[in-house]
Amino acid sequence: MATHSPVPGWFKAVAVMLIIWALAGVAAFLSQFTMSAEAAAQLPQEQQDMWVSMPVWAWSAYAVAVASGLAGAVCIFLRSKLAVILFPVSLIAVLAQFAYPFVIAKGLTTLGASALVFPLFIIFMAALQSWLARDWAAKGWLT
Repeated sequence: MATHSPVPGWFKAVAVMLIIWALAGVAAFLSQFTMSAEAAAQLPQEQQDMWVSMPVWAWSAYAVAVASGLAGAVCIFLRSKLAVILFPVSLIAVLAQFAYPFVIAKGLTTLGASALVFPLFIIFMAALQSWLARDWAAKGWLT
């Protein structure tokens, strides 16, 4: 049962930061999905091979991850409980998205452990957003 505590003054600022983070994800998706052959040729060969062979389901997971993450962030800003559903969808899609390059395509072997740093941060952020949405809904900040 929600306890309905007052929404703190910092809430909107955090919501805006989550929207900016989500917009960065959308921009990354769009730049990677629409990457020209010339731009792809500038990447190391291992990354080129991974992009070329990335299956539709992985691209779809990427799209769902960023779209549901952005929708969840907007819902946080609007104080909507829909964020409680959207952020876990984003987290699941992020995990599916990164399953391809790091598990199926064995990117950890070809790209090295350092290539995991930013994907792990993205997974952390997706998990944090899911937790925040649940916590804030329980506090009555989301309706």
